[in-house]
Amino acid sequence: MGTRERTVFGFLAGVAQSLAPFVARVVLCLAFMPLGWSALSGSSRFDQAQTATLRDTLHVSLDVSEDGTSAGDTYLELALLLHERHFGQEVITARVVAGVQLVGGILILAGFLSRLVSLAFLVVLGMLYLPFDVSPEALRTMAQFADADRLVNLLHLSAAALCLLILAQGPGFLSLDTLVFGLRDDDPLAHD
Repeated sequence: MGTRERTVFGFLAGVAQSLAPFVARVVLCLAFMPLGWSALSGSSRFDQAQTATLRDTLHVSLDVSEDGTSAGDTYLELALLLHERHFGQEVITARVVAGVQLVGGILILAGFLSRLVSLAFLVVLGMLYLPFDVSPEALRTMAQFADADRLVNLLHLSAAALCLLILAQGPGFLSLDTLVFGLRDDDPLAHD
């Protein structure tokens, strides 16, 4: 390979290294911010069993219709998921998670406090979305990725990988972190 090819490949590698964190931040924003917005501003219908859990176990005040169903804020869906996973303080935790998704999505897009937000996203992913079947039988057949729920789990794993990229490489030069705090000495872009 000649000098010109090395220069071209070096340039392309530099561009990719510079743009990868920005693209990762945009994708993470698109993944988390709408979830947080929906959870904090939306309304959901709950069936009889969900209504009973919310009212009796989680002590949420709901208006119950004659058929035993109810309507409530969408973040209560998160509270039910947290209840299934045996977390404590499910309603408060659901509100915090929804806030992390919304505010974290905005911050990660701007590239402000990116590593901290990525860590928060990893905690949310670990709490809510990553637990799935990794039994030897499921891994042997790889059938766990055959249905839509399993594909969603694969997407959550991809989001976790993007969070790890931001944690490892930083937010990139197209970020408020770089503008406010400057490039760190161990940042790969600091030595180009």
